[in-house]
Amino acid sequence: MLAHVSWRTYIGIMLCLVLLYYGYVLLKYYSFEMKRLLSGKRNHIHDSGNGTTADEEYKYEMQSDPIAASVQELLPQIRDRIKVIAEGQYNKTDRFYLLKDLLAAYPDLKASAFRLPIQEYIQSECEKQDVARLDTEEVEQLWLS
Repeated sequence: MLAHVSWRTYIGIMLCLVLLYYGYVLLKYYSFEMKRLLSGKRNHIHDSGNGTTADEEYKYEMQSDPIAASVQELLPQIRDRIKVIAEGQYNKTDRFYLLKDLLAAYPDLKASAFRLPIQEYIQSECEKQDVARLDTEEVEQLWLS
């Protein structure tokens, strides 16, 4: 029975089946995106409709919060300070006090929700810069005055 089917017919049938399968998958799993694409609406995840992107809105929200602005200001300083520590010949006590002095300039972050992420950032930057890693207790001691 299959001996009478030509290659052209076989390929045509297989092509139709593949198109039907992918059409079904497209309609089943991407129907919302297809409707939005066909209606001409913009993607609301990337565009808020007022000309600003979601990233710009997030940055604006972060800048309007003084603690978040302090965090944005502190993180590059931590990275730079750890680079200086990595390039210099500092002992463990000096490294500790260099970071402690930096955190002392931001007392508002001491009791904020950003404290733990900042501590984790310090530990990760120490690893990246190949500086002796501070354990959790040592990083916790940086906040104490």
